[in-house]
Amino acid sequence: MKKECEIINDLLPNYVENLVSEETKKFVNEHISNCEQCKKQLEILREDRNKINIKSKNEQKIELDYLKKYNKKMILLKIILITIMALITILIAFSIYRYIYNSKVVENVERKISEITNLNNYHIYETQYYKINQNNEENYYTTEIFYKDGKYKKIEKIDSKNSELENKESVKYWSKDEILNKSELLEYETYNKTGELIMRMPNIYLGEGMAKAINIVMLNIRIDEFKGIECYVLRNSDKSSYREIWIDKETMLPMREIQNIYGVQYDEKNFFIEINVVTDKDVSNPEK
Repeated sequence: MKKECEIINDLLPNYVENLVSEETKKFVNEHISNCEQCKKQLEILREDRNKINIKSKNEQKIELDYLKKYNKKMILLKIILITIMALITILIAFSIYRYIYNSKVVENVERKISEITNLNNYHIYETQYYKINQNNEENYYTTEIFYKDGKYKKIEKIDSKNSELENKESVKYWSKDEILNKSELLEYETYNKTGELIMRMPNIYLGEGMAKAINIVMLNIRIDEFKGIECYVLRNSDKSSYREIWIDKETMLPMREIQNIYGVQYDEKNFFIEINVVTDKDVSNPEK
């Protein structure tokens, strides 16, 4: 019997895995029905097999859960990457569109200002309001420039409040061949190569090369109305200040300039420009 038990013990692992023939299976069944020891051994093997199956299933479940989580993460990563690429593409497209649109506006304004400063006949009327918050200083300037065939006439009026500036009105005549002393010019008045006075026109210089391209893209241009006239508004701003130049959409000439340093000072200029309206009398000094 002992020898038969040894044979059965050798067969039990394959028996449990159902890897034996029908004849062998019958032989094992007959033996364990009469042998408690081999029957217990069979139960142990079956319990071990069940434990292994359960462990295997658990491991498979863990591996499957891991794969599911991994796939979810990969899908999420793909979505994030696609979204980032889409945003970058949109940003590049928007930047290109904005560069083209802004460049066209800026170039038209620069060309128009250049045309004005080289004309032989123009009249510029400008008002300026300048306020310093610290001491509530307020200055109001009114300036008219008449130019015809190399002759100038400037009428300037200053009206100040809480300021050391003297309230006055002055009239000056000169020709482009007469270079005025610096004391007679405001700091933003300069001569061009032909001796003609370039003044009052807002400076919209944005640099050169890559710096200019970046500044053009960063320039905010909107459409707004000023005194019933539709305008391009060119705006540069940061946390502490902003600057706006208002351009008549039809004539592409400057109408308004605002420079505001928050809580420090406010400066606003309004422009009115007429072409080919100045007569010889307008620029002739009656005292000569």
